[in-house]
Amino acid sequence: MRAPRCSPRLRIILDRSVCLAAATVSLAPPALLPIAVPAWAATALLSAAGGGARWMLYPAHAAAVLAASRLHDLVTIASLALVLCSAVLAELLPPMAFPRPTGPHGVGRLSVELVDRSRAGWLVGDDGPRRVPVDVYYPAAQPTPRLNGSAARWCSWVPKAIVGPVVRNFKLPPFLFNHLAATQTWAREAAPPMQPSAAGGGGGWRLVLFSHSLTGVRFQNSALCAELASHGCVVAAVEHPYEAMLSLFADGTVAPYRFISHLPPGLSPAGLLAFREQCVAYRAD
Repeated sequence: MRAPRCSPRLRIILDRSVCLAAATVSLAPPALLPIAVPAWAATALLSAAGGGARWMLYPAHAAAVLAASRLHDLVTIASLALVLCSAVLAELLPPMAFPRPTGPHGVGRLSVELVDRSRAGWLVGDDGPRRVPVDVYYPAAQPTPRLNGSAARWCSWVPKAIVGPVVRNFKLPPFLFNHLAATQTWAREAAPPMQPSAAGGGGGWRLVLFSHSLTGVRFQNSALCAELASHGCVVAAVEHPYEAMLSLFADGTVAPYRFISHLPPGLSPAGLLAFREQCVAYRAD
């Protein structure tokens, strides 16, 4: 089971505590360093244990290590500048928190890949079968417990498996996405589904299809999907390979965004509209 994470409010307190502890190390006289440095280290460890390492605090950690050396007065100035950088980043990019679903049911999420062997992949001339990643949100058998302190396995907002392909495709440092993969939703992974009869319903749950826009991803509206599921809907969040920002198939292969590069040449505005209508029709079929 995934370890519980601290609440966003506590996470903010820990972020500020790390910055304050690093600033204390930067300003402390040499006689107080044996106290200030362990205090900063303890705060940093508590922060990491409470929700994982946040890259916004890396400058503050570097500041504390640099300031502890006391090589020159300029080091103190540089350390304070790094602490200020971390403080600003932590305030501008606070921990994300999804609103708790307001419905009476818990929420489960199941990630699957649907394969249509009767048709080839769309848009890029793929000769293989059409593959479609889908996240299914549904009413869960048990009420959703409190997110903080629950032993349930909560789904990450951004799947950890996709972080690597994203950073490689866009040539970005991996740490920029760590906090997104650590952000949890209110959906439990593969939770036992609730039967409509258990909720006093009739024949079945209502089905809702979520279709993202160009360059979007299936998990972009996770909070909305969980909210609908908590009110008795089964929500299928469908991802459209080569129209999404990036798709990851079950076998580990990646489908990058290729819509613009595969537009028919010389399209007029009316022709572009007709081409988009073909795209939408293919999505819906």
